[in-house]
Amino acid sequence: MRNLLLSLLSIPLFALGTIAQTSFGCVDSLLIVVGPNCNYADYTPTCGCDGTTYRNQCFARSNGLLQWLDGPCELVDFDFYPNPVAYDLFLTLVTKFDETPVNLYIYDLDGNLYYFDNYQTNAGITRQELILDVSLYERGIYIVMAQVGDYFTIKKFVKHTIE
Repeated sequence: MRNLLLSLLSIPLFALGTIAQTSFGCVDSLLIVVGPNCNYADYTPTCGCDGTTYRNQCFARSNGLLQWLDGPCELVDFDFYPNPVAYDLFLTLVTKFDETPVNLYIYDLDGNLYYFDNYQTNAGITRQELILDVSLYERGIYIVMAQVGDYFTIKKFVKHTIE
C-alpha cells in the first residue's frame, strides 16, 4: 500500500519537473495557442530556436517558442500573394548573408522556364519587394524557386484567368 501511495505521489512531481524543464528550453508547451490571432499578411520571417522559419514573431510565440531571431532560418525565403493569381504576383524575397546573388526562377509543371532574374543582396538581412506580371502565363500550377549557390527554396502558385 505504501509503495502504491509513493508511486501516485511521484507522478505529479515528475510532471511538474518536466514542465519546468521545458519552460527553460526552446518551447514551452503551456504557451501554445491553437488558432492564434496573428496577422497573416505580416511576412517578417523569424527563425525559431527549433530551426523552423515562422511568418512572424506572433506565429513563433503562438507555437510556444521562447527564443527566436529575425530573418529566416534558411539562407533565403520568400512569400507571395495572391494565390491563386490572375495578373500581378507580389513577392517578398528575404535573404540573410553577405552580398551573395539570389537567382529567382518560375517554371511550369513541364519544366518550361517562364521567368528568371538575378538579385543582388546586401550584408545582413535583405528584404526585397517584387511585383511580377504573370498575366500572360497560361492557366495552371507554377513553381517558384529562389536559389543561392547550392541552396534553394521552392513554393507553388496557381495562375487563373478572370473573364
